[in-house]
Amino acid sequence: MTGRKLSILPEILAYPNWRHRVHLGNGLYTMGYNTIENDWEFYGMPEEVKGKSVLDLGANDGYYSFKAEEKGASEVTAMDIYWGDGSTMLGGWPLEGITLLKTYLKSKVVIRPSSVYNIEELQQQWDIVLCNDLLSWLDDIPRALDAMSSVCLEKLIIHDTFSTSETDADIQVRKIGIATLHRMQVEYLLNELRKRGFRNITVKQVFSFRHYAWQHENFLPAFSSVSVEIRDSPIEGKVIKTAEVNNTWVLQHLGEFVYLRGLGWAKRSDLHIQERKTSFWMRQLKKCIPDWVMALKYSKSDLESNSKELVITAIR
Repeated sequence: MTGRKLSILPEILAYPNWRHRVHLGNGLYTMGYNTIENDWEFYGMPEEVKGKSVLDLGANDGYYSFKAEEKGASEVTAMDIYWGDGSTMLGGWPLEGITLLKTYLKSKVVIRPSSVYNIEELQQQWDIVLCNDLLSWLDDIPRALDAMSSVCLEKLIIHDTFSTSETDADIQVRKIGIATLHRMQVEYLLNELRKRGFRNITVKQVFSFRHYAWQHENFLPAFSSVSVEIRDSPIEGKVIKTAEVNNTWVLQHLGEFVYLRGLGWAKRSDLHIQERKTSFWMRQLKKCIPDWVMALKYSKSDLESNSKELVITAIR
């Protein structure tokens, strides 16, 4: 690593609010859990972005923005409600993470702290607009569709969760935990996109259980029989608290330390990290079961029933 990368790496490792898992090089990643290996391909993002301008709406830590740049996009804009000191998706997203990554990766991604409703104020258009898991969080979906359609020159990709309930309502309001989400009917969104000039529209189902399976295989659970020291960094870090560890995901390994989701860094020697084992025959059986059957199985125990995760690609 270069001197500049080494100098900023401690800040990246000490930053506690990562949501995206972004590759830093040499097998090291940010301590996020929400994106997986090959997340771009998994969620049906465009195969070809070389030479295209890209707008990433709801960019969070910037996984899709930096990936688009890596794939040869001519210009990338990352937009989110970056309040600078926000800490949740409901109240805005921290600016620090994506800013650290931009510096570390020597990226030219343009970061725009703004709501999707205000895109037109930038007086710019993009070839490709990415909208990942954003619309469901908005209370005025038609207004958001107007805004993003007005700045999209070629292709709009929307990844979200849609309602499968038999109801006359085009948009259902659902309370899940502390979040209020707005779940669209698929036909409603398709009609809205056609109204806004998109003619070639494809719909692809995402089988999210495969996303969970990747996490299950790669984020091993950690346990402790007593409280262990939690540090803010693996590099000369200070102890910030003690905590008992029970089935907590290990998101990162670095030297003698591991990063525990929601807690921080702990010494590997203080923990029992459990290997997950699946028999050869069970792995072969799962390969033979169609995705739609597995999706039905997992949906019964899912947090939100009567829903389907889709990627919709709309072309002018």
